[in-house]
Amino acid sequence: MSDPLDARLSAALVVFIGLAVSALLTADVSGRARVALWAKSSASLGFVVLGLVNADAAHAFDRWVLVGLVFAALGDVALALPGERVFLAGVGAFALGHLAYVVAALAHAWPVTAPLYAFAAIGPSLLAYRWLYPRLGKMRLPVAVYVVIITVMVISAFALHGLHAESGRLFLIGALLFYASDLSVARDRFVHRAFFNRAWGLPAYYAAQVCIALSVAAL
Repeated sequence: MSDPLDARLSAALVVFIGLAVSALLTADVSGRARVALWAKSSASLGFVVLGLVNADAAHAFDRWVLVGLVFAALGDVALALPGERVFLAGVGAFALGHLAYVVAALAHAWPVTAPLYAFAAIGPSLLAYRWLYPRLGKMRLPVAVYVVIITVMVISAFALHGLHAESGRLFLIGALLFYASDLSVARDRFVHRAFFNRAWGLPAYYAAQVCIALSVAAL
């Protein structure tokens, strides 16, 4: 990043997101749902603005990352609200966000060009779906589609990193953190609702989006 002002603004936004996530976890553990919603919305708005600060509209990668960040933020708000339909809308928003990240990666690399070890992501995805399957009910098909999409996103991130090891590192780290954080969401929603899931899942998720937002400055 060449502009010192952009660098300072990015640093301030990262601190802001960190503080908002801390407020979110504090509100969550104390049962203050309205405060948690505001904190979550603020943190998500923060990573969208972070992407805007660093993006160059002339680059396809940057544009699609911004689309992904916006869909992720919409998904965050949806998942913070009660109701199965809203939850399904949130899953859909996240799926579209992952697809946007896949398209962003396609600006530089195709999934088939990923190193062979990248396809090992298929294994954990299958195991996670098998673990969740008995508990999903009518969500089985939507979750299956979502698992396929996020797995392709991770493989695409490996492909990008394989061709651009230095500049693609942040995008890959973000993709892996996003992948891991979704396990906490799935466990919290379908297996056992507990603060522990969110205590590690939310920081991992927001760290993922920060990495992805900052990756536009490198690629």
